[in-house]
This record gives sequence, structure tokens and C-alpha cells, in this order.
Amino acid sequence: MSQSTLRLVVLFSGNGTNMLNLIDKLHNKEFLDSQNVARRICISACFCNNPQAKGIERVEERGIECVVIPSKGKAREEFDKELVAQIETFKPDLCVLSGFMRILTPYFTTHLKALNIHPSFLPLHKGAHAIEQSFQSNEDFGGVSVHWVSEELDSGEIILQEKLPKIQGESLAEFEARIHKLEYELFPKAILRALSLRPAPPYSHCADSHKKSKTTKTSGSFQSDFGAVVYDIYEPDSGASGANIIIQIAHGMVEHRGRFEWVARELAQNGYIVAINDHRGHGDSISAQSAMGRDISKEVSPANANSAESTNPITSLGEMGEQGFERAVQDMHAFNRLLHSLYPHAQIVLLGHSMGSLLSRRYVSLYEDSVIGLILSGSPAYNPLSSLGIALGKFFHAIGARDFGAKILNTLSFGGFNAKFRAEGSPYAWLCSDKSVVSAYENDKKCGFIFTTQSFINLFGGLKRVYGALQPPKNPRFPVLIISGRDDACGDFGKGVEKLQIFLQEKGYQNTQLILYNDARHEILNDFCKKKVLQDILLWIKNTCANSAQN
Repeated sequence: MSQSTLRLVVLFSGNGTNMLNLIDKLHNKEFLDSQNVARRICISACFCNNPQAKGIERVEERGIECVVIPSKGKAREEFDKELVAQIETFKPDLCVLSGFMRILTPYFTTHLKALNIHPSFLPLHKGAHAIEQSFQSNEDFGGVSVHWVSEELDSGEIILQEKLPKIQGESLAEFEARIHKLEYELFPKAILRALSLRPAPPYSHCADSHKKSKTTKTSGSFQSDFGAVVYDIYEPDSGASGANIIIQIAHGMVEHRGRFEWVARELAQNGYIVAINDHRGHGDSISAQSAMGRDISKEVSPANANSAESTNPITSLGEMGEQGFERAVQDMHAFNRLLHSLYPHAQIVLLGHSMGSLLSRRYVSLYEDSVIGLILSGSPAYNPLSSLGIALGKFFHAIGARDFGAKILNTLSFGGFNAKFRAEGSPYAWLCSDKSVVSAYENDKKCGFIFTTQSFINLFGGLKRVYGALQPPKNPRFPVLIISGRDDACGDFGKGVEKLQIFLQEKGYQNTQLILYNDARHEILNDFCKKKVLQDILLWIKNTCANSAQN
């Protein structure tokens, strides 16, 4: 068999409907690897442990060998040794469990790498009755997860998962049918991701093509010292022009990843992979007890970050935990490495908005080599009251006046931002000139909360750090795009970001570009100029970063 062919072995126990879907979508089909080389997938054989399974005949009808190894009456390890020996004769690149009703022993997991599909949003509802348990649960969603097989049941690293909203009044059978439909969509994509493959484009295109594609959104999480860090990834459905670049987004303070969905989809429609996580204490990344996935946080720890883990689960919006600013940067790095592992062919451009721009600047100072460019949107001007804010925060924290202190620090941080726009009637008018955006923010339960005193202390410390002593970049030509509205109070109406560009240039960044948008406020990616901002971002990536991604 040609070296351009990747061999799969599929294991099943019953009707094999998921397996047949994989055969239809993957078997003898060509896909592109990280070097844009065509690779053909071949399902070399299917294995079944149940001689009465209906799927056996269905596999053989498609001309694929089906090996039946009965498991009944055999000890688990005895069966696994026999199974592994037979599978290894086919020299598979990957094993896929598709309704294989066996708990595998360490003997199997140490000899073969395998994926499994599970009909719930793991880590919820592990085991054989996941659909029924999910249906009867109080959650307003079900889901499907694809994960690496490990020794512990349904606990391996998640490759891909997606929630399925419940429909009021639907029956268990209807819910189950929708779960299976989602399985048919997700499983082939997860296998391609595990093999670092992507669909070959159905048409010819060149690097400067502007043809748009549809997008696919998937969600997942990984484990940090804080708990579960939840993320979304948006992919173009076909091999589009920017597929060798990932845009990793760091959102702002007191908001969440969902507010960037429109821009993520727009960027993905232009051919880029887009990834965004909720920072700790924001959105869905608020509870240590909801943790899932692998603990990446322990793999990297900069020398000047506090490595002590918080002992208490955090369950409220606005609490980022001890050393929350620094550890949010670590979360971004963990996410960056996860993205590199999922898309080894791609390079990453980091886009930070507001507080996310401060986190991104800190990130680049630590991990410049992991990204090929930096976009700073709505960057805060330096606040000369930062030292006072830290002192006040520690004082309020020490005397136990934390709620009162948080309100004082919130006023110290944002009190003057709305002065120019007070007549518009909303305390958040400074965010955007589009009143519908402001109204949506006001009514969003995951926005508008107040940071805790501890989080404010960390934020002020982060602001001082990124505007303080800074090592020159390893690459003086490292590209930085600064974009902001001239009516952005957070950026001192353009003056603060102009000073930011000068500051970065003085620190050795020779390749910076500043774009200011007249009459636009803080959220330029939501304001009237958002289409122009998007075009400028796309043009900058194409002209500045595309060549780096191809090298």
C-alpha cells in the first residue's frame, strides 16, 4: 500500500450505523495533510466482538474485511491481547471505536492509539446509558464527544465535542435521533483532526483568493489550575485560502467569547481558523468543579508567576483567582499549544481586545515564538492610578470590605469613560455607538458584572507590567497592528494608543502599524466601522503574516 495512504481499523459491536457513516465519508477518499499533500484514507478492516451483530454483513457488503473475535466468556485482558494481535497485522495508523461495547484494558491502550465517540457532552454522563441520562438530566443540552481512548472509561483527552440544545416537549426517541445525527457529522471531522488532515478543496484556488466558505463551530475545554477553560473553534468547511493561519482571540474584561461570534465567523468565512476561549472568571470558565480535559496549566510556568494553586473552586463571574492576570496568560499559552497540536500545519496570529490586549502583550513578551503576529484592539491607555488601585485593593481585601472595595475600584477604573456619552442614557454608551450593541450588552447576564478586589489588584498589576520594563523582542520585525476608535475613552480618545505605539517602538518593535477610526468607540469590531476594521485586519494578515505562515 502506498505511503500516501493512512490505514484505519474500526471496532464495533452492533448495527454499525456510525461505522457505515465513516466508511461512506472517509474510505478511499483523499484529504490534505499539513504539507498540502494528498493522503488517502483506507479502512483496512473492521473488528467485531459480537458474532450476532447486524453490522458484520453490512461491512462485508461494502467489500471491507470484517474480523469477528468473540469476547463472551473471555477475561478482559485475554480478549484484548487476542484483539491487539489481530489488529496489528493490519498496521493501522489509527483505531476507531464506533459503538464498541467493551471497556478496554491498559494492554490495549498501551499498544494502540484509538478514538472513541460518546453520546454526551463529556465529562457529563459517562458510561453505557449516556443518552437516557442526558435526556433526563436538568441540563438544557445534550451533546457528542470524540476523545482518545484511555484506561479510564470515557475520560481520555477530548478531540472534538459539541453541545446539542434540548427541544421542549421532544421524546427520548427524537432526542436520540438528533444525537445520532450529530455523531454522523462530528465523528469524521474528529478523525481528520486526529490525523492532521483536512478536506481537499472542491475547486482550485490561489493564496489571494477571496472566495468565502461556510464555517463550522465546535466547542471544548481544557483543565487549568483554576478549572475548566472553555473555548470555541471556527473552521472553514473547505480548504480555503487562510487555512494555514489560526487567529487566536483574547476577549476583553467583563464579557465573554460569544460576543465575538460574528467576527469569528467572518474571519473563518475568509478561510482562517479562529479560536477563542473564555478567560478565567468570565463566560463559562468560572467553575473549578466543572473541569474537563487535560491539565495543561502545570506544563508551563514562567519564573515570575506564582505557581501556587488556588485551593477553593471559583464559581462567580469576575473572580479570576490568585495571580489571575498571569494565570490567564498561562491559559492562553495552554490554548495556543492545544491549537498547534490540533493544527500542526498552521501558524497563529494573536488578537487581543481591551483587557485581552494587555494579556496578549504580556503573552508575546513571554512566548513570542509561538505566534507570528499581534493585533491589539481597543487597547487601554496607561492608568497613572494603577499603583493607587493596587494599594486600595489590598486595603479593602485586608479589612474584609471586598464588595465595597470592588465598587470603588470599578469607579476608579471606568468612572470617567462615559462622561462624554452620558446624555445617551446608558452607563455603557462608551462601548459602542450602535445602541443595539449596547442594549445587548446590558441584557447579557454574562456581561456587566464587577471584578472582585483580587481581580482588580491583578489587573492593575498586569497594566503596570506591560507598560513597565520590557525586554526587546527576539525579532525586531515582529509585526504588531494597533487598531482603535478615536472616540474610545478607554484609549484616551486615540492619544493613549498613539503613546502605546511609541512605547512599543522604543522597546524595539520596529514593525508596528496604527489605525484609528474616526467617531468609533471602544468596541470597533461591533461599531459602525466593523466591516472596514475586518477588511483592514484581513489585509494586514495577508500582507504581513501570510508569508511567515508559509515558511
